[in-house]
Amino acid sequence: MSKCVFKNGKPNGRGFSYKEFYDRYGCKCSLQESSLVDPSIWLGPEETQSEEFKKEFTTPYTRMHLSYKQVEELVADLQSWLEKYR
Repeated sequence: MSKCVFKNGKPNGRGFSYKEFYDRYGCKCSLQESSLVDPSIWLGPEETQSEEFKKEFTTPYTRMHLSYKQVEELVADLQSWLEKYR
């Protein structure tokens, strides 16, 4: 199995780097390497809406709402992934 390039992540069942995290509203999100031949990633929520968000808003929740710290960590993970394919 390959080494995960994401900090605090792990390889998924197929050996691709995978990381789960929660956005500001508690929605479970993930960052994952894609199995496409061309280097690609998956990034987004695992669920449509968190329970906390449903209480506060009525519109569908399809984008992550990230704090500065969360963006900082994602930038480091994305940079690590970019270096892998340089």
